[in-house]
Amino acid sequence: MSLREARLNCRMELKEVSEKTGIPVRTLERWEIDSGKARRDSVEKLLILYGFISWNHIYFGPESELVARRQAALINNQELA
Repeated sequence: MSLREARLNCRMELKEVSEKTGIPVRTLERWEIDSGKARRDSVEKLLILYGFISWNHIYFGPESELVARRQAALINNQELA
């Protein structure tokens, strides 16, 4: 799951996350595009806010890469069926 998906899953707006974590909205926007650039201490704040107890549920890297991997997996599954 991407950081954007985690935030949306909690039904939170960027401004609300910013207010609760002290992380500027612009920074959150950049990290949602590429979470690989996020600082570890800040990610921990986000994971706590989003209710995650493990880093294993969040994809770290460009969100576009995650989407491409999902699409490839769907295509592979369709070809196997």
